[in-house]
Amino acid sequence: MKASALCLFLMIGGSLAFLRENCDRSKCESLSTVREIESLRFMPNEEQLNRLCPRTIQYMNCLIETMETCAGQTLEQLSTTGNATVAPIAKLIIDVRTLFNELCDETSNLHKDYVANIECIRGYVPFGPRRCRQQVAEIAEDLLQNIDIGEDNGVKRAERTCLVDTFEIGCIVIGLGRECGDGAREMLASVLLRLKHSVLAQIDCTNVPDTLGMKDKFLDALDLSDDERSKFEIAFELTRTTRRR
Repeated sequence: MKASALCLFLMIGGSLAFLRENCDRSKCESLSTVREIESLRFMPNEEQLNRLCPRTIQYMNCLIETMETCAGQTLEQLSTTGNATVAPIAKLIIDVRTLFNELCDETSNLHKDYVANIECIRGYVPFGPRRCRQQVAEIAEDLLQNIDIGEDNGVKRAERTCLVDTFEIGCIVIGLGRECGDGAREMLASVLLRLKHSVLAQIDCTNVPDTLGMKDKFLDALDLSDDERSKFEIAFELTRTTRRR
């Protein structure tokens, strides 16, 4: 998981594979900003964001129109279909469209928080997520070495995966706050909250019982303040309830 606009720009790319395989999106290519955004490490500064926003919004709207025409249904209809491939992509595009429109709105809190923190975020992204992955993986490995897995291997492996993925996200959010301040942390947490039914839904914590008490063991192993521990608890509950919508 990456920070701020990096999330949004990468998610745009995620929908392109579906369009490329199923629809003719050639009319949208002249509007594409993907390569330019990629050259900026997916994290444009304020001036670059303001320059890229109009064309990027046009590009997204073109892709959405192409997808709806191709499928013969609106994006909202596609998001509620029983198709396990199409529905998640449609939900993702709806979420990204809403967030990107807000990110490009110079009067929105999301835009203001982004431009105020982007330089610090640029410095955090190259090492922060990688450090969190390593830290959480090491804690999980240490815990599993001291726990009797027993017979319910499937459930307990699922619990381990759920907790590792959840705490990696929490670690990134907390780490961003430590490096860049509460404004950056709250911005990323807000983005993730609003993407909970598309992005966070990929973390499968549905019906995973905490039979090993690993949540508390993870929390005990991390160097957290009381406030940070509380935020990790919120992240855990968010992913645990995401698929029960």
